[in-house]
Amino acid sequence: VSQSRYEKSGKVREHIEAQRKFQEHLQELNESLDQRVKEQTKELAEEKRQIQILLDNMKQAVFRVGADGKIVAPISQHAQEIFGENILGKNVYQLVFDQADLDHVRMDVLKDALSMAYGEGSLQWMLAEPNFPAKLKLKELNKIIKFAYEPLFHANDELIQVLFALYRDWE
Repeated sequence: VSQSRYEKSGKVREHIEAQRKFQEHLQELNESLDQRVKEQTKELAEEKRQIQILLDNMKQAVFRVGADGKIVAPISQHAQEIFGENILGKNVYQLVFDQADLDHVRMDVLKDALSMAYGEGSLQWMLAEPNFPAKLKLKELNKIIKFAYEPLFHANDELIQVLFALYRDWE
């Protein structure tokens, strides 16, 4: 009987030792994971900084617009020079197109074409794109602006944002 108690206490000690080793290994894995997350976060921050530097050295207003018409980051520094204000979160229709020399019909066609393209595939974008102006005079700013549009699709070919690139026309 005493031998079986001895065997049981040995198995308990083995079990406790195995749990201790498991906990140590788990702690090492957690520390390794934390370090990897910190490194990748640092790398992403540096990539973001490099993208912003690139954008800020372009002589174009570059920004993205979501389906709600709101301008989202990142935004090139030149956008502030063109518009004279921080445009983050502004509605692109109010900021750009409402002050352009567009009549109501062209404005409605533009808004409809953009709104129908969001959430759809590249075919819908190709159908909508001819309705986007390449050059407009912004009345309040008294500037002629050239436009380029680039669709940004989700992996499933669904339009999620439109990249705008605007620059002054010096003609």
